[in-house]
Amino acid sequence: MGGVCSTPTTEKSADDETVKKTATTQEELIVTEAAEAPKEAPKEAPKEEAPKEEAVPKPTIKVFGCRGLRNADWTWVPGSAGGISDAYVICKEKKGEELKELFQTKTIPNSLEPIFDEEFDVEYGTDSILEFTVYDRDPLKPDDVLGRAVLNCASLTLGFNGELELADAGNMKAYIKVLVKTPGSDYPSGPATEFKITLEKDKKKALGFDFDKASADVLFVTSMGKTGLVKEYNDNVKASEQMKAGQYIVAVNGVEKNSKGMTEELAKASKLELSIVRPQCFTIAVTKAKKESLGLKFAQSPASAIITAVETGPVMEWNKVHTDKEVKAGDRIVAVNGKRDVGKAQMKLLQKDGPLQLVISRPCPPAGVAGAIRHFFDWF
Repeated sequence: MGGVCSTPTTEKSADDETVKKTATTQEELIVTEAAEAPKEAPKEAPKEEAPKEEAVPKPTIKVFGCRGLRNADWTWVPGSAGGISDAYVICKEKKGEELKELFQTKTIPNSLEPIFDEEFDVEYGTDSILEFTVYDRDPLKPDDVLGRAVLNCASLTLGFNGELELADAGNMKAYIKVLVKTPGSDYPSGPATEFKITLEKDKKKALGFDFDKASADVLFVTSMGKTGLVKEYNDNVKASEQMKAGQYIVAVNGVEKNSKGMTEELAKASKLELSIVRPQCFTIAVTKAKKESLGLKFAQSPASAIITAVETGPVMEWNKVHTDKEVKAGDRIVAVNGKRDVGKAQMKLLQKDGPLQLVISRPCPPAGVAGAIRHFFDWF
């Protein structure tokens, strides 16, 4: 009996030993695999992104265009049209002795009246000066300076809309049209093409201006006196509301399109309401060969050459190429090669041979009418 009982006990112990060894081996494998397994790097807390800096709005400068530039590309051969300046503008900020370039416009080829119409967002100090220099691009020699103008930044707190006369422009009277707007604002409005002035006649005082009544429908203001009613009026209004030489009177007390009737009204009325239109001026460059005619017919005028017809000649050739600056009957020539002579003196200038730059004037058309321009120049 005892033998029978002892046998099962021995077998059970063997099985237990096997189970123990197997368990131990599995534990060792688990521990070994755990030791060999790559440890995961501890997860870092997400970093907070730095707040993005908002772009600070900058003032905007628009270079609209130039007028009356001298032609730096004359290569005169009798009968040829000759070259015309290829203009561009560089704007620099001058602060003390430091001079920093802010921007450069595109180049407008073959134009004395280049229209850039470009905007630039820039920063400048309120104690700085903006310097605009107009150049003629030339691949064969250093670029010529066609003129310089400056604008004081301290005056730009409310923006700017006006023309600046160019210094160093040779013997020409030339301008650059510039607009400035501050962040969040629009460009200031420019002066209207037409405005009115009212004058109370005084027997002791002259009107104080001279005019040309050679045209049938308008009076052309030729000069301003140093005294008189108009001088007193001008002294009390801003520049954009002043009467100036070169403007056109289109109505006097409701009498319009009749230069004779307007002249009579100026003489007899005790109170005057004048409707005045600013001039629209542009420059053309032609070459007149020896004994050649410009191809223009003129009306007698004491102040300017009034064109009555355009015939075969250099001006007609100009018109074929420059349809946007076409010379027409009724236009006035108010300057020749930078000189503003009148009458016989001006006619002598028009008879000279060689390169000629002619400044053409006509009444500025009303806004919205065909031929009206967005930004015009009050030349005189």
